[in-house]
Amino acid sequence: MRYPAPLLAAALLLASCAPAPEPARDYAAEVAALAEEAWRELLAKSPYLQLKHGRLVRRLPDLDRRRLAADVAFARSLLERLDAIPAAALAPEDALTHAVLRWDAEQTVAGERFYWLSFPFTPYVAGLNLQFVHQAFASYAFDAPESHAAAYLGLIDEYAAMLDQMRAHLEGQIERGIYLPRPALPGVIGLFRAFRDGARGVVAVAPERLGAFEPAARQNVVEAVERRIAERLEPAFDALLARLESAAYRERAPLAVGLAQYPDGEAYYRFLVRAHTTMDVTPEALHELGTRRVAELAAEMAAIRDQLGFRGTQAEFHRQLRRDPRFLAATPEDVEARFRDYLARLEPRIGELFRRLPRAPYDVRRLDQAAEGSMTFGYYQPPTAAEPVGLYRYNGSHLDQRSLIFAGPLIYHELIPGHHFHLALQGENESLPLYRREYLGASAFNEGWGNYGAYLAREIGLLDDPYDRYGWAIFDMFISVRLVVDTGMNLLGWSLEEGREYMRRYTFQSDAEIATETLRYATDLPGQALAYKAGLEKLLELRRRAQEAAGDAFDLRDFHDAVLAPGALPLSILEENLSRRFPSGSGPTQAR
Repeated sequence: MRYPAPLLAAALLLASCAPAPEPARDYAAEVAALAEEAWRELLAKSPYLQLKHGRLVRRLPDLDRRRLAADVAFARSLLERLDAIPAAALAPEDALTHAVLRWDAEQTVAGERFYWLSFPFTPYVAGLNLQFVHQAFASYAFDAPESHAAAYLGLIDEYAAMLDQMRAHLEGQIERGIYLPRPALPGVIGLFRAFRDGARGVVAVAPERLGAFEPAARQNVVEAVERRIAERLEPAFDALLARLESAAYRERAPLAVGLAQYPDGEAYYRFLVRAHTTMDVTPEALHELGTRRVAELAAEMAAIRDQLGFRGTQAEFHRQLRRDPRFLAATPEDVEARFRDYLARLEPRIGELFRRLPRAPYDVRRLDQAAEGSMTFGYYQPPTAAEPVGLYRYNGSHLDQRSLIFAGPLIYHELIPGHHFHLALQGENESLPLYRREYLGASAFNEGWGNYGAYLAREIGLLDDPYDRYGWAIFDMFISVRLVVDTGMNLLGWSLEEGREYMRRYTFQSDAEIATETLRYATDLPGQALAYKAGLEKLLELRRRAQEAAGDAFDLRDFHDAVLAPGALPLSILEENLSRRFPSGSGPTQAR
């Protein structure tokens, strides 16, 4: 068919004016860009991450509400941009990044309403922050004399400002009728008194640290730092302490503990339960789970006592264990030797359980003594550029009161195959975006894996001695009791004494340890202690399901690869990922 020339020309003209098709969107690149943006935001706020990456720390945590408002605005923007990326169009690894970014942004937005119910000056919250602050000062390198000296003085101002913000937060709570429970005050005051007394020794600069400076300039810097400590830092400590120690604050501070006593406190606790367990689970369900596990473990412990020929009560057996010299250390060096002995038992067996091993070494080291009075045990410190070793920082105080009956499960939880394996491997996995490589927002994964590591050691026979088995039961009982006591005090109306009495009845902990632990649950980190047992139970459930799906093809190392390769994840996201890795009726697919 022939078209008239004018019509053909018009058609060609219209065709030439039609818009060119838009290029296909690169969804993977968009997710990567969002992850990089979120990482930069995170790094700018975290002295810990700056230290880990060998960066000069110039800013300390900003606790002001305006900072939270900025964080929430960023999270909302992130959610809008994530909504524009169809998760179904992403490769599995990119979909995980998309899901993690969404989870975190949603948590930030949902948590905004609870700002005044948080207490940034409690021993675990403030204690860990202040330890990293002191590490930033102690590791500060004066490589560029003029700029680094000025930045160091600015860092002292940042430290003072952080303390001022804690005091401002406290004052804002007072205006709203929110007070830290009175039983928590001595520990908080003791913490800040210890850090105040030690601050000058940490922040002051010895002349030998200033080798890059001219001799005359060294003394100027030393004196300028001393003045800044005296004029800004110590007064900031003193002002905060004066408010905490005031009779007016103490008189208004409630004797009751737990979040439910505050306006909107129950909603905040339910938010924290979801945030820390990273699952849609209710506090009531966790309380019931804990009660059931406590009963099972009590029966198991009674059976071991019978096997050992002990005919007294549990309390009598525990008193005997606490005095037993086999389980007491004379010095911190003895504690470290005990931990290293348990590690040596496991090291030859690691290949049976794992294909991927972290490159970073691991060791044990005592806590800063200023923090020991307010921490029951200690914590795992991942490798950093300044300290490229994964460390279990243990509490070395009052050793005559610290039985090491459960030293095995504890060190397997903290180092290998627990925290060190998953956190060091995650940090070394360069295929992950930095946001996920440094991801610490999955409490139940982190603590659940730590407990799973101790469970594995027991499972392969490293804790077969009756006393070691009893030590494992003590350890497992402790984290099971946490489910009951944390929910009891924060939601179900338990008093502090009821929580302590429950712990005395079922756990091995001393009265001093029970005192700090119950305050941790009810006044410091509500909901966080739920992550330990809830995470372990979920990992064991997921392992059973993977084993059923894979059948005879199941290899435990495949499961461990599947859990560890993506790094820490909220457990709801991990569950979905493992269901793809171990689809029903088939062996595992390629690791993601």
